[in-house]
Amino acid sequence: PFPPPSSFLPTALRPTPPPPPFSAPFSMPAAAKTLRRSNASTYRVAAPLSPPPDCPADMAWLRATLQERNLVAYSGAVALNDPKQRRKVNELANWCVGDGMQLWDRARCAYVPALETCRGQQRVRLESFPLPQRQRRRSSHHSSRFHSHGGCLSARPRTDVGRSAHG
Repeated sequence: PFPPPSSFLPTALRPTPPPPPFSAPFSMPAAAKTLRRSNASTYRVAAPLSPPPDCPADMAWLRATLQERNLVAYSGAVALNDPKQRRKVNELANWCVGDGMQLWDRARCAYVPALETCRGQQRVRLESFPLPQRQRRRSSHHSSRFHSHGGCLSARPRTDVGRSAHG
């Protein structure tokens, strides 16, 4: 006689309600951090987005200087000899004058121990953290030497060095 109420029907036969309109409360934020409670259960909280740089003018100058020479700066914790660690996410994003860094030449795929350049009318020398001894030996033929070119120092390797690049 009467059809049974939908709550008594098997799940496969129950009418499905229309989907709710898209709503943001069910979506996770772009950056989330997973934390663990004392009873070993986990929960996620929204992670703050990357903070603004402490020294935006210094960071903008460094980014422009490195970009025109096809160099990348990484923090001292990154192992430059591991290609998996030389990712965009590990590149330096917050730098002030005096902070340490490691420089990497993308074109030559080599560690750069120092970079001499100009900032306005002032000459500046950016030095990388020293590499571990094992990595330094491997890339010794890629040593970066700079020479003066006009008023500013350029990042072109010297050609008048007595040692050839292959020996």
